[in-house]
Amino acid sequence: MIKAGGYPLWKALATLFTECIRREDIPDQWRKSSTIIIPKKGDREDLKNYRPIALLPAIYKIFTKVLMNRIVKQLDSEQPREQAGFRSGYSTLDHLQTINQLLERCREYTVPVCLIFVDFEKAFDSIEINAVTNALIRQNVPKKYVRVLHKINKSCSTSIRLFYNNIDIPISRGVRQGDTISPKLFTAALEDVFKNFDWSERGVKIDGERLHHLRFADDIVLIAHDACTATKMLKELNESSESVGLRINRAKTKAMLVNCAEEEIMLESDKIEIVDNYIYLGQQITNDHTIEKEIRRRRCAAWSKFKNMEEILRKTKDVNTRAHLFNTNVLPALLYGCETWTIRETDKMKLLTTQRAMERKVLQIRLRDRIRNEEIRKRTLFKDAYDDATERKLRWAGHVARRHDNRWTQKVTFWCPWNYSRPQGRPPDRWRKQIEEKLGRSWQYEANDRREFRRKLEDLLPLN
Repeated sequence: MIKAGGYPLWKALATLFTECIRREDIPDQWRKSSTIIIPKKGDREDLKNYRPIALLPAIYKIFTKVLMNRIVKQLDSEQPREQAGFRSGYSTLDHLQTINQLLERCREYTVPVCLIFVDFEKAFDSIEINAVTNALIRQNVPKKYVRVLHKINKSCSTSIRLFYNNIDIPISRGVRQGDTISPKLFTAALEDVFKNFDWSERGVKIDGERLHHLRFADDIVLIAHDACTATKMLKELNESSESVGLRINRAKTKAMLVNCAEEEIMLESDKIEIVDNYIYLGQQITNDHTIEKEIRRRRCAAWSKFKNMEEILRKTKDVNTRAHLFNTNVLPALLYGCETWTIRETDKMKLLTTQRAMERKVLQIRLRDRIRNEEIRKRTLFKDAYDDATERKLRWAGHVARRHDNRWTQKVTFWCPWNYSRPQGRPPDRWRKQIEEKLGRSWQYEANDRREFRRKLEDLLPLN
């Protein structure tokens, strides 16, 4: 409706927004929201496993989007390379690549490392509003915008429908989930917490610099060479984060030990569980750096997506439309994070077996019909899962090689821990080795010429 309103409506909105900024206040209707709760994973009988989402007026969300566009450059300039959440040019792949390559080197060179995956309880809903305001001031956001944002978050309320009755609740803390500017406000406050730490001698030394933690919004990984150091870092984070209203969830915070002695990791009186695998940013990370469990998860996710669309795929007569639906819905579920995988032949066969089973279901063909896979592919026109994974992986490799902004994605990918030695025997397969087998040993330098690199990939990759 707002788009269809055209220039007269846009001009009226611009006048309204300008007046709101001038007066440093917003209409009372914008302070109110309706909250719905969406179940997360876990026991649905436990209220802690629900996420509240604020349903906000559309015009208010446009207003905060305008505010965000005015301050986003300043906020991003204050964020370190460790923070990849809600930033232009970053994605979950950055930290997945960093963690996977770190574990790959640890396995190959027996480097000891301890990872602690930190989980905050209701992070966005519990952050202190004053902490957000102070962080914005310290990060040199224009004070006029700071005052507007402080008023927005300090004097709002929400209504929740329970047993056919609406209950109005005043909000005194947290940022509104569902508001476009909330993630930026949260990461600004979190950066203020991390600035208090002196971890220059902690973490894993990579080419003269220390990798001691990674952040994707409120998903935090602490990195150290031993459990004792990691425990100290966790305690420091807990003390500093509690001062801004954040509380670490002891039950969901997990530790992973690789090549180091198993020690108890305690946070106050609570013991942190040590695990062999952990789902980080949607990918299952294991301490032995294998992807069998992740492949199993991806296959389950793909089948779930396929089951939801199976009837549509069967009834769609146009072959190209059906292929497009499969390629844009089912394949992404099957191949999420494949850019960071080190794929073995057995992993390849599992991916292809899954896809072929789906193709037979779409065409209603049984194995006993003994129709060749090539013929089935001609009928479906689906992208080959392994070829698509290979293409995405090679394009991502070129993207990593072209990065010259000193981010950890590239530094860890091309890191060699010279002060450690490999054990005897054949080394395990490596991500970079698989890239070299496809593109040659000089691929890192060839990738800097983007046009030539793309042309090389087009010549190398099969047409899908």
